[in-house]
Amino acid sequence: MLQAQYTSDKKAVECLKDSTNRIGSIAFIHEHLYRSADLNNVNFSKYVETLLSNLYNSFGYDPEDIKVILDINLVSLSADDAIHCGLIINELVTNSFKYAFPKIGGVEKGVSDYQIQASLNLDSENTRALIVNDNGIGLPENLDFRNSSTL
Repeated sequence: MLQAQYTSDKKAVECLKDSTNRIGSIAFIHEHLYRSADLNNVNFSKYVETLLSNLYNSFGYDPEDIKVILDINLVSLSADDAIHCGLIINELVTNSFKYAFPKIGGVEKGVSDYQIQASLNLDSENTRALIVNDNGIGLPENLDFRNSSTL
């Protein structure tokens, strides 16, 4: 984020912030790997809590502004799976923080109904199911997501 201090371009600053968050997501999982005795059993729930805490700080939000509800029953994952799931959660929660909710300013602390839910469970076919959703404003009505230049 040092480069962000040298530019007034808001888009550039936003891109640098997003990149910093992605790198942080990968760094957190490597930190957990370093501390783990077993690389095939990463405590994913603890990892997600740390990741979310850092995203709150990055966006200047308080957990009282937007409540994140976690339902992660798969307590441990392999290192590769944890990295992939962590990056997906990072991207989706970042998008929710950036786009799903009207500006938080003016909302009385602790009164917000804004929520993001993230779950990682085994489904009926014994397949991992990662679900992230929010109760934000939704996609614009005129958006054709099948013909978009961005994700």
